[in-house]
Amino acid sequence: MSVSLEQVRSAATAFTLRDALGDLSKDALTTIRKHASVKNVSKLNREQLLEALIELLPASYEKELLSLLNLMDEERIALLDFAVAKNGAVAVTDEWTEQMTQYWLELGLLFKQNIADRDVMIMPVELIPVVQEVLKQLDRKAIALNTSYLASVKGMIYYYGALTHEQVEQITSRYPMFEQLKAPLMHIIINYRHYRADLGLNETFVHHYAIPDPTLIVKERNKREDLDFASLTALQLQEAGGAQFVFRSHAHQLLVDMLHKQFQLPKFEANLVADQSEFGIRAGLQLQDLLEYVNRELKLSEEAMNMLLPRLIIMYNNTPQWCLKGHTSAELTLESTEAEQAEKSFGRQLGRNDLCYCGSGKKYKKCCMNN
Repeated sequence: MSVSLEQVRSAATAFTLRDALGDLSKDALTTIRKHASVKNVSKLNREQLLEALIELLPASYEKELLSLLNLMDEERIALLDFAVAKNGAVAVTDEWTEQMTQYWLELGLLFKQNIADRDVMIMPVELIPVVQEVLKQLDRKAIALNTSYLASVKGMIYYYGALTHEQVEQITSRYPMFEQLKAPLMHIIINYRHYRADLGLNETFVHHYAIPDPTLIVKERNKREDLDFASLTALQLQEAGGAQFVFRSHAHQLLVDMLHKQFQLPKFEANLVADQSEFGIRAGLQLQDLLEYVNRELKLSEEAMNMLLPRLIIMYNNTPQWCLKGHTSAELTLESTEAEQAEKSFGRQLGRNDLCYCGSGKKYKKCCMNN
């Protein structure tokens, strides 16, 4: 017989801290103890630590939980809001991951249980009033700002590929809105990474989750020390930090249109090929590698590939690249051309015998003309 979610929630009212913690290892109990800052229990054996947590965890979280919640985003806070409103029980959806389960277990707040063949996350009954009270104290505007910030960091990684922790902070300083964040920047990012895996993180770098070795991207990028990271608005970063975002420029659309109209590819397949091409270009794929990928996917004749080549080149030149610090090669070529033209124009305006523009007092021909 099917069990309703209300019946599951009714059963959850009997779920205690002893039920939640009883089968955990000492290491797992120690992790919970550290998060809740339970004092004077570090030298206890496993059984003693279990009893101490059952007794002390609610009181410790009355004092310590707010600082933990201040690191979270709206998604996690909404989950806690829902849990305390529903007797501590939250249904596990298809999008739920084991990483999320582990995150809540390590905090000692929610535990995965199977009730009548239905997976749910349950909050121990002793913690429900504690969490409910702390949620009332929470500054929701600060949580909204955390959410915007995390989206912006994912947007940075979308365009730049990998950043050192220091570079994340430097780029963040461009956006005055984030001066109001209550928690340290890297603490917010680290806490998020424990919950979701769509952001890469190690001791040195915040990076795209699909990059096995971010140092390769950084090594290539460091060849352009004189180039600053592309300037992007906060809105651009937050859009790029959204799920399934793809930078679909006019060049991207030109490629999709040709694949769909001239090569009779279904629209979703044309978009898929263009999206994968965009990711490859962003990640550092060379033009020849891109051509080989498209040819492998579509199995085109030489004539067809020659027809497609101009569109691929346009897209290649107009897609932001990680090794170019979020710039496109077309942007850099244009800037270089404009600089050369300005220099030539300036050189024509300044006569050989005029005083040099550098302020040395010498004639231009005797000073900077040959530089």
